[in-house]
Amino acid sequence: MAKRRSTRINTMFSENTFDWLKAEADERGQSLAQVVRDKVSLAKRESASLEQLTRLEKIIKKSHSLIIDKLAGNDDVE
Repeated sequence: MAKRRSTRINTMFSENTFDWLKAEADERGQSLAQVVRDKVSLAKRESASLEQLTRLEKIIKKSHSLIIDKLAGNDDVE
């Protein structure tokens, strides 16, 4: 059971692109911020390690900068 939970956490943290987060938000009919909050809550419930939480923080920061770039009309953002 613990191994399955760890695998789920690792999978959650490995998907770290803006497009993936945005697609999930669109699919769920929620804002990107809500999807990120849900991921943080899930990580806490699943007893994520400090390393995993740090990785999630980096994902959030990267996504935030990508959102700003896209809103500013910077089409060079991947």
